[in-house]
Amino acid sequence: MNIKNILNSVLDFFFPRECIKCGNSGGYLCKNCFDKIDIKKFFSCPHCGRKNLSGEFCGGYCKNGYYFDRLIYCFDYEKKSWIKNLIVNLKYKFSEDTGNILGAFMARQFLAYFRERKSAAVLVPVPLSVKKLKYRGFNQSKILCNYLKNRFNLTVLDCFYRHESNSQVKLNKFERSKNIRGTIFIPDKFKKLVDEKSVILIDDIATTLSTLNECSLVLKKAGVRQIFCFTLARRWRN
Repeated sequence: MNIKNILNSVLDFFFPRECIKCGNSGGYLCKNCFDKIDIKKFFSCPHCGRKNLSGEFCGGYCKNGYYFDRLIYCFDYEKKSWIKNLIVNLKYKFSEDTGNILGAFMARQFLAYFRERKSAAVLVPVPLSVKKLKYRGFNQSKILCNYLKNRFNLTVLDCFYRHESNSQVKLNKFERSKNIRGTIFIPDKFKKLVDEKSVILIDDIATTLSTLNECSLVLKKAGVRQIFCFTLARRWRN
């Protein structure tokens, strides 16, 4: 247990967790509230936002410059403040326990959308840089992958390596794409494991799609046949 987890344990003792929806004590989200929350049933073109059932791109213009095939997500980030709070708890307050709640939402969407594909699914987490991984102590995308792995007996391939780059948080779409370009790669020993495979690329939030697209480019160069991006939330930003 690292120092962040110890600190969280102490805080939990003195300040018991409350459900972010109803305020009852016992956890970040109680079962009653969890059961009442609906996940997305309709998705949209990843580029223009036009609604559809499959998360596919509208056509040639919208698909231009993207290397993944579909984007599936559970929630709209801006309209669900509670999902924002849970993701912040996981990423910035070092609450790994929140990963089980968020993983359960992803499992629900996985059953709804990927049921027919799960036997051939290979889950790949979006990577963190070594510096950020050391600071946070875990990769939130890998936590979500591992939850799905354990729930559905799937294969997780943690195949990426990511060089250091500037923070993406305050950058626009163009700046993010430029900032991350060339920072992600797959070591040769993993390339034969993804060749001709269909991959489900896992991340917490899809915003400008720059990171997902860079990962997808690297996967396609390694021989991946089809890429589904699967995230907890979709946040629209220019």
